[in-house]
Amino acid sequence: MDGKSDERELAEFYRTRGGRGMVSDDHNAEARESAVREIIAEVVRTGGVEGLADLALELSITVARSVKQIAQDQDLPAADVLDLLFCSVISPTRR
Repeated sequence: MDGKSDERELAEFYRTRGGRGMVSDDHNAEARESAVREIIAEVVRTGGVEGLADLALELSITVARSVKQIAQDQDLPAADVLDLLFCSVISPTRR
């Protein structure tokens, strides 16, 4: 990755190929997983480990902003929103 233009391209790539697929009503888990794997492969191909680290950082920032916005909209503490979003992901039944 070499600058803000690469970050914007990466964000657009994720929005169009992976992000929308991950939140669609389509119940095809294989297609969603395939879209994310395609994104990861492209990031590794074009940016290597640094690109992958940039993607992880950018996704973390985006999740944090989204959680804060939802918390504000719902008049809830951000920690409560995180619990609602992620408790089912890390529950013992899903391990």
